[in-house]
Amino acid sequence: MTDNEIVDVAVVGGGVSGLSAAYELKKRKRSVVVLERDERPGGVIRTERVGEFVIDAGPDALLVQKPAAVALCNELGLGDRLFPTKLPRTAFILRNGELHPLPGASVL
Repeated sequence: MTDNEIVDVAVVGGGVSGLSAAYELKKRKRSVVVLERDERPGGVIRTERVGEFVIDAGPDALLVQKPAAVALCNELGLGDRLFPTKLPRTAFILRNGELHPLPGASVL
């Protein structure tokens, strides 16, 4: 993008929601710019390599109760990178200072 370029939509934030919005707008033939304050997109999702280890930060689960999220992963060619959590792993949500387990069939 150039300094003088005019776009249809400016998406503020390059996290998952912002990137998804920009992707959907591009599918609808809109010109889009994503404005992100960090040096890279992804929001709180980060993957770091430390030696031979891969460390994922941020959300590490995808709720399968949201079929649109799984469909988007498939559309982006990422479907083969989704895999179920290993049992007995449990995913939790922190709410009001307490951990609440998610039902086992809710996450990939």
